Amino acid sequence: MTDAAEPLFMHDEPGGRYSVSQVAELITRPYNTEAAVKTAMAQVRNFVSQGLLHVRDKKGSGRTAHNLFAPSDVIVAKVLRTLTQFGVADRETLRVASLRCYAFDGNPEFPTAAHPVTTAIVYYYKSGKDRAYWTFQLDVFTDADGNRQFLANLYDPERFDVERNPAMELGGTITIPIWQWFPAIIGPHPDDTKGMN
Repeated sequence: MTDAAEPLFMHDEPGGRYSVSQVAELITRPYNTEAAVKTAMAQVRNFVSQGLLHVRDKKGSGRTAHNLFAPSDVIVAKVLRTLTQFGVADRETLRVASLRCYAFDGNPEFPTAAHPVTTAIVYYYKSGKDRAYWTFQLDVFTDADGNRQFLANLYDPERFDVERNPAMELGGTITIPIWQWFPAIIGPHPDDTKGMN
């Protein structure tokens, strides 16, 4: 497994750029009350300060500079926020989740974008049989010594299986179908809007 995701600004992620407040509004939809957005803004800043969320660009300079994020980073922020809503609070678990969104484990044998999360977006917006519905999955295990272990995956469950170590006892699984957020955050799939006026 890779220990660190690609450094910031390494490549140009597709899509627009969003400020912290815009990311907060997007990840709290459809219930983006003022309180929810304010909490999400603090979470996004915290995710950035912990190295869990990539920053694609900056607007301004010095102390007034603002971080800007790509659509893929908005999806990662939503994954991390959702995990915290499930009660996941420790940094190590969130780090494993972030890492799996931003870095492949091994060398995929299919065409990919720079990150798994970007690949998920690309495959969702394909047409016909190439369209895919990727899911984030976090498994919690106990190893033979009683230590807690995590396995995070971002994958297409219709095409791939998650490989689990049979020597470890599965404690629980959180499954998040991230593709369901793409229309609200990125826009509808063209096939889903055909025939609509």
